[in-house]
Amino acid sequence: MLFVIFLPGLLFYWSYAIDRLVKWPVPHWPIVSALIMTCGVFLVLKGIFDLHKYGKGLPMNAFPPKVFVTQGVYAWFPHPIYSGAILLSLGASLWSKSSSGLYIITPILALMTVSLIYGYERFGIKKLAGNSVIHDNPIFGLSSPDVKRASWIKRIVMLFLIFIPWLASGYFIDYAHGIDNTGAFSKLLDVSKWHDLVNLIWIIPYIYLAVRIIIEKTGRGLSHEVITGILAAASGIYLYLILPPFGVALTSTSWSLILVSVVTTYLAVIHRKLWIIMQKCSERVANSRRDWLFFNGRFRIINHGLYSGLAGAAGIGIVSYIIGSNFAVLVLLLYALIGAALFAQVKWGNISLRRPFGYWGAIMGGILGIISVHFWFGIPLSQAAVAGILGATFAQATGRVRCLVQGCCHGVLTDKSLGIRVWQKQSRVVTLSGLAGRYILITPLYSMVFNILSGFLLWSIWLTNSVSNWFIIGLYLIMTGIERFAEDAYRGEKQTKTVRGLKENQWIAIIALVIGILITTIPGPVWSKIDGKLNLPFFATVLSGGLITAFTMSMDFPKSNLRFSRLSG
Repeated sequence: MLFVIFLPGLLFYWSYAIDRLVKWPVPHWPIVSALIMTCGVFLVLKGIFDLHKYGKGLPMNAFPPKVFVTQGVYAWFPHPIYSGAILLSLGASLWSKSSSGLYIITPILALMTVSLIYGYERFGIKKLAGNSVIHDNPIFGLSSPDVKRASWIKRIVMLFLIFIPWLASGYFIDYAHGIDNTGAFSKLLDVSKWHDLVNLIWIIPYIYLAVRIIIEKTGRGLSHEVITGILAAASGIYLYLILPPFGVALTSTSWSLILVSVVTTYLAVIHRKLWIIMQKCSERVANSRRDWLFFNGRFRIINHGLYSGLAGAAGIGIVSYIIGSNFAVLVLLLYALIGAALFAQVKWGNISLRRPFGYWGAIMGGILGIISVHFWFGIPLSQAAVAGILGATFAQATGRVRCLVQGCCHGVLTDKSLGIRVWQKQSRVVTLSGLAGRYILITPLYSMVFNILSGFLLWSIWLTNSVSNWFIIGLYLIMTGIERFAEDAYRGEKQTKTVRGLKENQWIAIIALVIGILITTIPGPVWSKIDGKLNLPFFATVLSGGLITAFTMSMDFPKSNLRFSRLSG
């Protein structure tokens, strides 16, 4: 019911509802769109048939296959039904010239499938197939590490897998911006303009990556090069999308575009080294807790107050700068903190967790705060809400460092290549989960990266003045729901409950996603005006917000057993 009726129905309604609000141009490609839809339908139907024939099950999580399928279309695609659904959505959007379908719904559908795979299905597949999953080697999937010599067809297919979506995404960005004749990707796809080599300098780093893929011979090495190529292409497209609204011109002859391609490619090439650095930094932070006791140990200041204070100051500063009402912003902060504390107290409060905090409680408290400041200060609901989410992303990213020190929101057990070890005796990893010295996933780090990327994306969309405030608010909930569904699947805290096969917060993430979809359909003002001023009251508000957050989340009364009196450790 969920996947066959509710989800398609929701997507159709969503497309119809926001096509009236989103007016970005769509190319007229009837033949191409028909071919894409045909391929999508074929992959979906062939995937269903092969799953039933070889797997002895249905393409439904309620009645999963009994055998791990590697035959038929699954020898080519690891997830043909999802791949087909995305192609079908893309083709239908082009056929009907749907702005929302092409630029919003299809990318979000793709992200939803990735989140479902990593947040749910991956566990079932591993349970069904065990280590044989590692040895699976579909043509359009990453190479198995067992492959001694990667085939030519595999290497060529990987080039298509990386660079066709890259080219298509770049071209659609050009088209949406109305620069389909002068944009970098438009010129790249126009053979008649290849004689102007200056316009093509920026793609040299990507050609270098393609050569690395072609000459790589082993399966393990090819997988590494493919991941490098995907990271470079994805980060390049991300910057190509978000930088222009911030005033950075990216054209085929600009040095800024060349710089973007060089930097993103270089960072992708050294991504393993970067990951090791982030691992080491995260482990050091996770074991860095220090306490200062006052009044014979009755009052305590924990060193992660630096991070919680910076998080509060960052969020307060952004929101206050946007809406221009300093006192209203402090009211919003108090509502969010109280909501986070009450939500977590109801769900997890016990003798060990006297003052826990919950992200979704902060969201609910923030909603009540937005309604309150609307009535008390006359600030429009959409203005207060969009300012809140633009500040929340960066506040959340900073606050996750506090989570590392405190040991909350930590991940499940993993291996050395992916995890960190915590042995600080006051960390919740040690005191509550009993995982001292064992490798655990760095889930707070995943959240930091997501919030930084989504924060700049939402800001860039807001600055374009092309969609309503409600659309941006809904998009935040959609992206957060998608990310949290995957992230929360890897949470390792003992107090996290599983309800009907999903972690309890995963259910909340699904609800947030649906609510976000509905919110995007609300017509409203297009507003990106900044009303705040960088004056003394502004900085006093920022300082006050940081101190309030630091006191709430990093200072407590360790000898008390009253509710809300003390943090763990």
